[in-house]
This record gives sequence, structure tokens and C-alpha cells, in this order.
Amino acid sequence: MKTHRLLAVVAASAALLLAGAGCSQTADDTQSSGEDNLNAADAPLARFAPYLKTLRSTLESGQSSDQIAQTLLSSGRPASFSLQALCRLYEKENDTFKTLRDDFKGLEDGIGQFDKWNGFYQAAVAQNKDAATLQRLKAQADAALVTFSQLLSSKGWVSADPATPSLAAKHEAWLKAFAWKPRAEDRNVILKHLSKELDDLTTTQYDMKVLEEGNGVHELRRDLRWVLIEQLGLNGMITLNPATCAIPAYAALPTSDRYTQLRSSALEPSPCQIDACVVAAAAKAVGNLGDLKDQAEEEVNLNGDADVVPLRLQPAAQAIYTEVTTNKLFEVYKAQLEACKAH
Repeated sequence: MKTHRLLAVVAASAALLLAGAGCSQTADDTQSSGEDNLNAADAPLARFAPYLKTLRSTLESGQSSDQIAQTLLSSGRPASFSLQALCRLYEKENDTFKTLRDDFKGLEDGIGQFDKWNGFYQAAVAQNKDAATLQRLKAQADAALVTFSQLLSSKGWVSADPATPSLAAKHEAWLKAFAWKPRAEDRNVILKHLSKELDDLTTTQYDMKVLEEGNGVHELRRDLRWVLIEQLGLNGMITLNPATCAIPAYAALPTSDRYTQLRSSALEPSPCQIDACVVAAAAKAVGNLGDLKDQAEEEVNLNGDADVVPLRLQPAAQAIYTEVTTNKLFEVYKAQLEACKAH
């Protein structure tokens, strides 16, 4: 459970709503001439399609489980992460989305665990760590690979019988059969979810001395990154507005980060536009927190330390958090998403 602040932000939120950019000035979706030519399922299915294709091309390649595991370790994490994100957006619409979310999370976790421990092991080798440390980290990496290979078979991601659909194929079939809501309702479901995430970011008190457990560096990065990953998977429902910047401190930020590549789509004729500088600021914070987390994790795991951000890194971690809270990044972001609900 997150620890919530006691002080309300009503006055600040009201002011920020007035500063929000909102949506593109196109006709209401329910009256759009393009709406008549689009099936209600077209837009949401198009969001899932590329990531499912990526996974299925590997999972159904006919290779051995070990070969498939190795391929997914190098290319499957972004796809499984994005599918997990999309299912998170709809998890309150149908319980099956929670099942899909957990399945894709399990796949991504398996990939991530091996990547994490193998990275630590390689770093230990490069730093000429003692034999006991090398043995401990190598054992962790080997165990993570074995666990992941077993997961592929036990969960049905890889089917022993070519006539039996893989778990990814079954999930895709369910998504195609799902009764998707009309465009305007679907849009509000998504915006409501994203707004709630940003509200949680605003009201949670994060402790930048903590690394993994609780509301520390890892959790702050994770919570903010979900917003960026989820909107990136929306295939043009949310795009950038480069014309205005509601937070002057971020006006000069570049939009070259992968999380800012929010391109338009013919399936989304009336996108919600968020100031480019707002998205860029969130992406920058995620990137900086990620770099710091990686440094801290490596030190903690190589040295066997407790789950505490090393003292030398704590000021940098606090500076990142102080910057985004002082500039009210989460409040502005939420206000601009909320403004899109009226369009």
C-alpha cells in the first residue's frame, strides 16, 4: 500500500487545469465522419497486434524451448512489457484482462530476472570480484535462465503439440472476440486509468533512500514509467502538442526519447494532445532514475549490501524527485489528460 500525503492539492489542480493543453480541435468522436467506417474493435486491437506478432513469431517458431528462451531474452521484453501495459488499461473492464496482464507480466519478469542477474555477473567479472561473489552471481543467472525456460513450457507459451495453440495465440483470440466499447467510451476508460496513475504519483510520498522495497527509487520510476509505456502503446490516441508548454522549466527539453515518439494514427482521428515538454520531462525523470537505480542495484548486489540507496547516490535521487514535485509535473500531466475527457 502506498503512503498518501494528507495535504490536498485542490487549489493547485484547479489552476493547472486552466493551463492544460487538452485535445486536438477536431470534431467529437461520436460525430466524426471517419467513425462510420471504423469498427469499435479496430483501434484497440491495433494496439495489441504488433506486440503479439513479435511474441508469436518467436514462440511459434518451432525451435526448442532453450532456443526460444534465448531469443526472447534478447528481443521479447519490450513486447511483453507493452502487452502487460495495455492489459493494465483495461483490467477493470473484465477480469480476463487481469489474467492476461499477469501472464505477460510473468513472461516479462522471467526475461528481466535473467537479464538482471546476468548483468550483475558480467559486471562482477569486469571488476575482478572474488571467486565467491562470482559463483553466487553466476548461480543466480543460471537459475533464472532455467526458471524462464520452464515457465515457457509450464504456462503453454511454447506448445509441445503443433496443433495446440500457444498461450499468446489463445490470448489473441480472446482479444478479437471481446466486446469492445464504442470509441468515446473506450477513450474515457483509458484516460480515467492514466489519470488515476498520475493522481497516485502526486499523493504518494516516495523515499529516495530506499532502493527496491516500498515506495523508493524503483517504485517511483516504475509508477511513472507505466504511464509512458501505456500511452506509447495506444497507437496514436495520445500525441504531442509542441506548440505550448505549461511548465516553462521544461520548455527546452528535446523530444528524442523513445517515450516521446507518440505518432498519430488513422485509427485515432481525434487524439488527446499533451504538451511535448510535459511528456519529455516525465521521460527524462524515468531515464535519470533508471540510470541511478542501475548503479545502486549493481553496488548493492555486488557488495551484498542492504536495500538502501548508497549514500553517495542519495542526493542525486532526491534531486530528481524534488524537481518533478516542485514543478508539479504529475499534476499538470493529469490536468491535460482530464481536459481530453470533454472532447
